[in-house]
Amino acid sequence: MLEDSLLADWVYEHCGSVPFSSLEDPKFDSFLNKIGLPSMDQIDLAGERLNSKYKEARIESEARIHDAMFFQIASDGWKSGGFDNLVNLSVNLPNGSGVFRRAVFTSGYVFSRNVEYVLLETVREICGSNLQQCVRIVSDRLKINCFKES
Repeated sequence: MLEDSLLADWVYEHCGSVPFSSLEDPKFDSFLNKIGLPSMDQIDLAGERLNSKYKEARIESEARIHDAMFFQIASDGWKSGGFDNLVNLSVNLPNGSGVFRRAVFTSGYVFSRNVEYVLLETVREICGSNLQQCVRIVSDRLKINCFKES
């Protein structure tokens, strides 16, 4: 059904602001039924359709990063414990857009050396031997800048 596919696309596009668990909310389910849409099937969302969306997004983001003359890596902070144990790393491009790159799970205290290793490994994966393409690394909590300004 086309509407079901459009709703699934909307969920994927807004996954950062729409929690996946909200699809299980009875009020949301009631709303969908009221407007004539079937309930969202999480198995369908997390199965082949999600894999396909991931492959599309990865190809597009890698092309955008490759085309950029330079970029910076940014993280949303290195908190530990509770629900704050997921760190998102993104690539900020010169045109002001950001591209998601990876999520890192943490547990317990995060040592700055571990943070530096994850950030540098991410840069190496993106740049290969051209490390100068990454002009800065920004990490909110530890305020690490792994590259010296030249």
